[in-house]
Amino acid sequence: MNKEDLIAVALQFRIQKLWDELDDSMIFGVRLPDGETGYCCVMGNGGQHFALGLYKGITGFTTYLNSVNRLPGTDPFEMFLTYDCLNCDYENASESNLTSAQKKLIRTVANERHIKMCRPNGYPEFIRYDRGFIKTELNEHEMSDLGIALKAGIEVASRVKGMTLAELGKLGFGEDGYYPSSVSGDHIPMLEMQKDGSFKWSETVTPKVVNVSFPTPLFTNVLAGGRLKTMQRVGAFQCKVMHMQSPVKNKEGVFYPLLMVLVNDEGMMFPVMQKSETPHAEDELINQLAFTLISMEVYPEEFLVDDRFSEAFMDDFCKKTEIKLKKIDYLPELEEVVHMLRSQFGR
Repeated sequence: MNKEDLIAVALQFRIQKLWDELDDSMIFGVRLPDGETGYCCVMGNGGQHFALGLYKGITGFTTYLNSVNRLPGTDPFEMFLTYDCLNCDYENASESNLTSAQKKLIRTVANERHIKMCRPNGYPEFIRYDRGFIKTELNEHEMSDLGIALKAGIEVASRVKGMTLAELGKLGFGEDGYYPSSVSGDHIPMLEMQKDGSFKWSETVTPKVVNVSFPTPLFTNVLAGGRLKTMQRVGAFQCKVMHMQSPVKNKEGVFYPLLMVLVNDEGMMFPVMQKSETPHAEDELINQLAFTLISMEVYPEEFLVDDRFSEAFMDDFCKKTEIKLKKIDYLPELEEVVHMLRSQFGR
């Protein structure tokens, strides 16, 4: 499937208004070309953010449930940056958010293939959420997966139009407002495309979700680790690892740069910032931390963190440098510094 084909099927899906029939708890499965199951979520039943989300495999399904059920001890923004999915999004793809070339291509496809353009919010935007890296240009496999999901959505729309909740339940969509369980076993419709382009309907069960996976970068700088251990110990440092909420653009999309905030027992703040212009710079930041501590001539006795993302991030570093790591739910001095930084640099 090429970009023009994907645009065409996205425009056809938009016409169906499947969000009038299903809410985002009523998911369905689709068999993808590599044999994996994709879990499809239709958004827009509440009258905003019209989209189809495709969550691939168990990892994707886990991030779907995490999007509606934030786990205790996690920062909402950092949880958002764990999402792994493909979206065909209409809400964010208003004409003002698209380049002239993108708008022209969409209109050209609509005209050449005689497809009605819906107004408003009729322009499709294709987005890949990859753990904080938000790409707006899909590769061939991603376009194929999303295209099949959209075609399956059109098939679902043709079947469910005008159905009551009871009729939807018999088809496998469950009860309105009840999201699938994290322990698996919920029956949902399963669609598999046949060679002639039609879809075979069956049922499948949802998988058991996996644990939320936050990155734990490996600290491999033996020399820096050894140098730290020769330094005099100081008291505990409060520590927060986070992504800045102002995105940075690159040629493929946008990403959120990493920042580590250190607060000593005197309330002084020391930032450790990502320097490279690439996503997923965890290894870089953990090495920057070692160099920062050496230049400050401080060797903390303990790092105190208040969230699961920071705890996971610091785990290997603390083990290899013999620094204690403790999670405390509320660190007021750290929270005040973080609030100031987020107010200054983003949301």
